[in-house]
Amino acid sequence: MSNHVTPYLELIGRRLRRWRRARGWPMKRIAYELKVSVPAVSDWERGTRFPSIENLMHLALLYQKPVCQMVCAGRKLCPNVQCQKTVPAARKARRAKR
Repeated sequence: MSNHVTPYLELIGRRLRRWRRARGWPMKRIAYELKVSVPAVSDWERGTRFPSIENLMHLALLYQKPVCQMVCAGRKLCPNVQCQKTVPAARKARRAKR
């Protein structure tokens, strides 16, 4: 795997882990819902493997997040205009809670 791809995988993995933990779900639940192994979920969250497109769709439904929010490195790189509008609003809301 090239070094160029690795930071994106790590970023996606951190997001997936953060969203799962925010719901208080164990990896086992994600694995069960997606019909994959717990080590597969662990690999995604550590950024060593990328979920399939089918699994990305299932993860988006589980976490109630747009797929583009999972895979885009930043809102400037996301081609989805709606995502560009909602991501900054979500960040503002999180900062206000602190």
